[in-house]
Amino acid sequence: MGSLALPNPVTTVEYLEQEAAAAARSEYVDGIVYAMSGGTFRHSILGANTILSLGSQLKGSKCRVATSDLKVWIPTAKTFYYPDVLVICETPRYYPQRTDIIENPKVIVEVLSDSTENYDRGQKFRRYRSIPELRQYVLVSQNEALVEVYTRDDQGFWILREYDGLESIAILDSVNARLPLHDLYDGVDFEAVIE
Repeated sequence: MGSLALPNPVTTVEYLEQEAAAAARSEYVDGIVYAMSGGTFRHSILGANTILSLGSQLKGSKCRVATSDLKVWIPTAKTFYYPDVLVICETPRYYPQRTDIIENPKVIVEVLSDSTENYDRGQKFRRYRSIPELRQYVLVSQNEALVEVYTRDDQGFWILREYDGLESIAILDSVNARLPLHDLYDGVDFEAVIE
């Protein structure tokens, strides 16, 4: 979540109009618009590698991988987010009269950054959990080869599995996919300074 918040609440209609005309993206949380900061090179590489890995595995299935260009609307939380990567396996349920906003992702992936990690783990995940179709929430660390996969079980409980080290393979059983960390972190320089 960026650091700039507009002081006065806006409606969803006002937000969508502003967003269509804006040069930079922003997210909307219950009337407040938050500017999104740009991602690092490492963040971009991790997102791209995730898309490549999932895209090749899900080819020919009913599931599709989408980039951060697609917004997710969470009606119960009155929130629009731009996840880094998402997987949709049903017919997309669109926000009314929009094809750039969906409501029913099955998997959401967020690449963590120092400035957003607590938010991604806390309030954002709490809002994402209210999406009935969401089965797995994946957090990818930028600072080490570590992927955390939260999976909703049949009783609605969220179970965490950690995959640590380049030899690990994260399991996304909800879409019958695997994320080998050596592929996910291909080209990632852990020695590079992150600001």
